[in-house]
Amino acid sequence: MEKDMKHIVGIILMVGLCLGLSAISFRLGVGEDTAGETISSIDGLMTGFKNEIAHTASFQMEHNHKNISYGLGVDYQFPRENRKLPDGWSSNIGKHEHIPVYGILSYDFGSTNKIRPSLVAQFGYDFAHYKFTNNDEDDRYKSTDGLFYGYGISFAFDNFSLALLHRTNNSTIIWEQLESGEWVKNSDFNLATRQINLSLGYRFKVH
Repeated sequence: MEKDMKHIVGIILMVGLCLGLSAISFRLGVGEDTAGETISSIDGLMTGFKNEIAHTASFQMEHNHKNISYGLGVDYQFPRENRKLPDGWSSNIGKHEHIPVYGILSYDFGSTNKIRPSLVAQFGYDFAHYKFTNNDEDDRYKSTDGLFYGYGISFAFDNFSLALLHRTNNSTIIWEQLESGEWVKNSDFNLATRQINLSLGYRFKVH
């Protein structure tokens, strides 16, 4: 799986390099991740908790061909934390931040009163960093990176664009315990952080 992810990232970077040799457009964006939630899955049991609103920043470059655009993007999803859990509930997951690198594919429906709506899809790899609040010296947790994907709509007006996307960051959390002076894997579970991202961007072209 890890080797496959490296291939995916490599392909995306190659696409970005090829785009750099042709006329492309760049988009700088800032936004908010809202309605965020983190869902864990282990042995078929799913649990989850909501995340606080967090800021995002993005850099994207795209090549346009008629109504189709494709390209490369990278985001920085600022640290976000879980909302306070109900009494009797606890979690070892503290703040977490993400840097997804992804390919972009979009379809532009054309101008409607100077506003150009389009469908947008993103797919790539998420570099995740989690902090854990566990205080037990015999336990430790660590996270691995995983797939990233998103989809939604965008509205462009002149050089500005407003995008509304549902996006998911996937990770795996590994739980290890100290036994006879060595760390031994106890279990692992999948973690998906999902959010609605609203971003405002400015686009400029390079010929």
